[in-house]
Amino acid sequence: MRLLLVGAGGVGTALARIAARRPFAELVIAGYDLGRAQRAAAARGGYQAVRLDARDEQATAGLLAQHRCDVLMNATDPRFVMPLSVPRSRRAPTTWT
Repeated sequence: MRLLLVGAGGVGTALARIAARRPFAELVIAGYDLGRAQRAAAARGGYQAVRLDARDEQATAGLLAQHRCDVLMNATDPRFVMPLSVPRSRRAPTTWT
């Protein structure tokens, strides 16, 4: 499972560290500050860091498709909590093996 974690602050970094101890998913960690996203991604080798402005729904949808993420986890400030879902027609195809 590949997860797009939006938010690389305190909550996002804590989630990345917890996930690193219980490897159940590949994480793509997206943050407004790329440096913070990179520090959060350092919790485990293989995690990717990308810059994202969480207010930009199209950019978020683009990252979901580009990285073929199955799940979006929103760890942003509550001011940025908005529908971060992508219509099924715009999602990347999922293949289960």
